[in-house]
Amino acid sequence: MDDALGRITDRRRARRGFTLLELLTVLTLLSVLMGIGVGAFRKLNPGRTMAVAQVKDALRSARLFALEQSVTSRVTLDVAQNVIAASGIVAVGDWHFETEDGRGWPQNARFDGGASVQPGGAIGHCVVFPPSDPGTVRLGRGPAFDFVNGLRLEAFVRVGKEATGRIVSKGDAFVLAIGPGRTLKGSVMVSSRKSGETPEALTVASTEPLPVERWVRVGLTHDGRSLKLWMNGIEVASVDDQERRLPMPETEAEILIGSVRPTFVGAVDEVKLGSFVTQQAPPLPEGVRLADGGDVWFDARGRLDSRFHTKPVTIKLLYDEDSRTREVTVSLLGEIQ
Repeated sequence: MDDALGRITDRRRARRGFTLLELLTVLTLLSVLMGIGVGAFRKLNPGRTMAVAQVKDALRSARLFALEQSVTSRVTLDVAQNVIAASGIVAVGDWHFETEDGRGWPQNARFDGGASVQPGGAIGHCVVFPPSDPGTVRLGRGPAFDFVNGLRLEAFVRVGKEATGRIVSKGDAFVLAIGPGRTLKGSVMVSSRKSGETPEALTVASTEPLPVERWVRVGLTHDGRSLKLWMNGIEVASVDDQERRLPMPETEAEILIGSVRPTFVGAVDEVKLGSFVTQQAPPLPEGVRLADGGDVWFDARGRLDSRFHTKPVTIKLLYDEDSRTREVTVSLLGEIQ
């Protein structure tokens, strides 16, 4: 009987729970373990760990955009802001001048004066502006031609020794022209992100003249920060706008090929217009910095664009806490590692 009562009493004591000493011991152990866990978590820093993935995601997005849209795309590494932005060029206009009615996309060209389609173009036919009555070619207007984030303009041009005038323009919003000495000249009207400021022209000009009576592929690019001119895929002039201003989004002017004052005399072919679409990633995590700035360009096949890159690109991330460096490499074929 006494043994049975003793066993019942022991079970009741067991159900009472921990003693104060036992509870203090458990809490002490938990605090130690939690301290170790927090320290390990801080060292792990998942935000810093994700920095490499963030860079790779931006590169893959730009490359995939280039492949899907068959256009050029770009990833910009902004050291000052410590951010990465992926941009793609969406085609908004294309005119080949293979038919007399100026068939093109998104709308046909319209001819004024003596401008007309003739054989002997850079590819097939072209539009010719004769000295006697040069005229212009109107490509129209529309929301697709309001370049909010930037534009890319390409065209083939053939001119004489004394050539002057505008090659392609949209009022003063953007102009690709021939300056003194047959130099290539470009300008865009830009305004600050701050409202109320008067727009002004950002201009740039090449030092080398255009060749005489020979087809040259010329181009103008404005990406919201810099204005660049191209000849046959080679950059010949550029100017950076440190205030990160953007082209004016609205204007009533039509896009024109050629000009009357000053008069453009020559021939133009294969005019293409593109508009920049930009997606900016969140800033890199605290304690992670971009080592170098610049642009990574992909061509329409998803490879590094040979006009800008002759070797693989390496992007370096600097970790402030322990001075470590992580690298992301893009091969010439566009493979991201």
